[in-house]
Amino acid sequence: KDETESLMDDLDTWRISYLKTKESELKLNDLENNRFIFIHTELTHNEVISTKNQFRDYLRTSKLPLIAN
Repeated sequence: KDETESLMDDLDTWRISYLKTKESELKLNDLENNRFIFIHTELTHNEVISTKNQFRDYLRTSKLPLIAN
């Protein structure tokens, strides 16, 4: 948490915009329209990947190129 807050301070200093939100308030549109997002959650690190399909949504809305199988 301290490292995350430090990074947000740096982004503020550099005037780089980001979204800071609670997990319960996050919308898919937020993921699609913000370059940097800090999401507060009560989930553990591993639960973010396996609970509620959140990690899937993060990847789906990312700007990463699709890789064909």
